[in-house]
Amino acid sequence: MTPRDVFAGKTDGLAHRCDQPRRARSSRVRPGRGWKIVSLIVLLTCGAGCRLAFVSVERDLAKLTRIERIRGRAHTGGQPRDRTIVLLFHEGEDGPTLLDFARTDGAGHFLFTVTPGRYSLSAFVDENDDLVVQPGEPAARYAPLALATGERREGVIEIDLVDESRSALAGLEIRSDDLPPPSVESPSSLGHLVVSGEVVRLDDARFSPVNGRTGLWKPFEFAVAGLAGLYFLEPYDVRKVPVLFVHGAGGNPAEWTHLVSQLDRERYQPWLVYYPSGLELKRTAERIARLLDQMRADFGWERMLIVAHSMGGLVARGIILELEAMSESESARTLITLATPWGGMAAADLGVRQAPVVVPSWRDVAPGSAYLQWLDATPLPDHVAFVVLFGWHGYSMIEGAPSDGTVTLDSQLTQAVQQAATTVHGFPETHTSILRSDEVAGVVIDALDAVTGVGQ
Repeated sequence: MTPRDVFAGKTDGLAHRCDQPRRARSSRVRPGRGWKIVSLIVLLTCGAGCRLAFVSVERDLAKLTRIERIRGRAHTGGQPRDRTIVLLFHEGEDGPTLLDFARTDGAGHFLFTVTPGRYSLSAFVDENDDLVVQPGEPAARYAPLALATGERREGVIEIDLVDESRSALAGLEIRSDDLPPPSVESPSSLGHLVVSGEVVRLDDARFSPVNGRTGLWKPFEFAVAGLAGLYFLEPYDVRKVPVLFVHGAGGNPAEWTHLVSQLDRERYQPWLVYYPSGLELKRTAERIARLLDQMRADFGWERMLIVAHSMGGLVARGIILELEAMSESESARTLITLATPWGGMAAADLGVRQAPVVVPSWRDVAPGSAYLQWLDATPLPDHVAFVVLFGWHGYSMIEGAPSDGTVTLDSQLTQAVQQAATTVHGFPETHTSILRSDEVAGVVIDALDAVTGVGQ
């Protein structure tokens, strides 16, 4: 079934039938219109100060080029160990300084995001969960390594833990409050800025449209402000099923206010992802998956349901694939997406080709991108129910096709997604009103309840 079949009445069980719109023109943008369209998009987003904004965006993105990654695996004789913590030190003239620490995932993998400099790594098994290296706890140290701008160490660092702690680590106590603040001008780590389970309210001042746009246009500024991470609306409760909400490009967690208000809070606990939406989507998905995997180790949750809007659907599907790669547990059980551009957006492609500054996530949302191809080529696990919700109350002047006012039906309803979906539902809503619709909320709640067994 094609998106235009929906308008022709061939709904095949879809939730709604759409009225016949104007005849759709080609989704390709006519030659000569590209820069005008990109300028219009930017003007609508930035306002009158766009020229200065572009300069500011360029400076922010330039800082991202100084961000590198150190990735590896800690193990004992090739086997991962529970409760393993990897320590990142800066090797300065006055000796090593602890910059950050990370718990390994189920396979023993770790990841640090750093600026260029000279570093060393150590690891230990925190057998009593006190964040102190105790005598007898297995530990090891990795030789110092120097990272230049543009260099990555991925998949080459192996830390083999020995049977007893090294004297250099014994007695070391890890305190997050003592870690130095990050700086792009000196060796530092951005990892400890990530929020991990802080309990907040949905009207938290950090969840503002301004901050959401900052995450799109100035992802480095967003990251160093300590906004990114995973927020709770209540303390973790082992009796309740986590529902992870993932916003879209330039979005923020407050956009989920209506849907969250419809949840049965005796059964579900909302978790809110907040991320710099201007970064590469695969890196974002990996980071969020790693954070969730660490929280699974901390709390022991066994299943999670995911609801995502717009570009957040692309991120959420990547999160599930990354989680599956990290562990064999079937933790993610449902993916519900609203108005997601599965086929990409021509506007993103225009931005990549013609805008004076290119936001990294645009490349991933451009039709035919490597990220979109990866999602299409990698099926969701069989245990994940995939529920697709789309809107059809609009027409895209940019792409010349029926849409929700932002994303075309062609992109929301690609053949690959229709074939992979468990169910598909359409609504006479725009790209943003779909988040505030009672009818949409009802379908979302029904989909969550179907997985958790409510009413069965």
